Amino acid sequence: MNRTSSRVLVALSLAVAGSISSIPAVAGAPATPPAASGAVAATRSTPSSLGIVSVNETSTMSATTIAQVRRAAEAAGAEAYPAQAAQVAMTSLSRGDTVVQAPPTGYRIPMGLTAIPPEVAYELFPTEVARSMEAGGVVLGQTSADLRGARVGDVVRVLDAAGRTQALTIDVIAADDVVGGAELLVSSETAAGLGITSTTRMLIFGFTSRSAIDSGLAAQGLVRFRVRISRSWDPRTRIPR
Repeated sequence: MNRTSSRVLVALSLAVAGSISSIPAVAGAPATPPAASGAVAATRSTPSSLGIVSVNETSTMSATTIAQVRRAAEAAGAEAYPAQAAQVAMTSLSRGDTVVQAPPTGYRIPMGLTAIPPEVAYELFPTEVARSMEAGGVVLGQTSADLRGARVGDVVRVLDAAGRTQALTIDVIAADDVVGGAELLVSSETAAGLGITSTTRMLIFGFTSRSAIDSGLAAQGLVRFRVRISRSWDPRTRIPR
């Protein structure tokens, strides 16, 4: 992944970091040595040539702000897409009948989940990763895979928003710089199946010029307190949560 797009993806994964506090965290050493297999370090698909803009608020985005972002994008000849970031409670990681990682009874292991629409995935990730997401697959970041001893084909069981256990099969393990440091990466549709639907960030690409999107954002009053705008071409970009 080139640096301009990875800055936006790092922002998405950072959106989860500040919220990992409500679940009792357990290190949970893996039952097998941390040796992930099937990792992807592929050549990424071609991004939008002018870059990508990310807009978020200090909490879940309001309907008003989302509408303003969409109007700003339209004025610049672009599209704006919603993205989600949340934490999920992992109850086990298994390989067939073997439990690779699981917390003690009564505890859960928090994992950061990032979700974006497939059409955006093709702008940001290698084709193999984007295709996996489009087909409903789960992509695991390399660092998380190493920490847990995870491999392609392993099953991660997590609790959805209703407290029900759902099984997610790891389809791809991707290098951290490919997925921008994301831990669990899925499509927005897959996230919705877990009850994760709140928009935490809007991603804009396809604008006619960088000045056009800057003007559109300003015209909509988005250059304001509690709204953060990240431009993938700006090396100073930082979006803490």
